[in-house]
Amino acid sequence: MKPNGTMVIEAVKHIIVDKEEHTIKLSGICRIEDVASDNTVLSTQMADLELSKQSKGEVHDVNKRGWLNGLLDRFTPF
Repeated sequence: MKPNGTMVIEAVKHIIVDKEEHTIKLSGICRIEDVASDNTVLSTQMADLELSKQSKGEVHDVNKRGWLNGLLDRFTPF
């Protein structure tokens, strides 16, 4: 909790589907009075809201471009 009556919150969710692991992270600042009795906060009541998603697994790895293809893409105009 910050001295001005706000608090920084962060939520992380790990989801595994078909050998793929997804991590979803939400963070932001909210007022203490905006936290409901069931510990929920509406996204519209949060400031500096950040949402990120990271994936890893077989499908994610297959979709990555190799270093040679990346190099060719930089020097090929079409």
